[in-house]
Amino acid sequence: MIHLVRSFCLVVCIGQMASAQLLLKPDQVFDGTEMHSNWVVLVEGKTISYAGPLAALQDLKRT
Repeated sequence: MIHLVRSFCLVVCIGQMASAQLLLKPDQVFDGTEMHSNWVVLVEGKTISYAGPLAALQDLKRT
């Protein structure tokens, strides 16, 4: 029963995140070709909307 409750909570939380923004700050990001350090990944809903240096993302948000 406890597993069912956890699964339900996970589904509800993911459903609520569908319209949220999530900024990931991993140690490294693989872009399909090479590994990058000091990159961030912005996820909006279910889509990766940005991957790159944090400074460049901050510049994009200002304009």
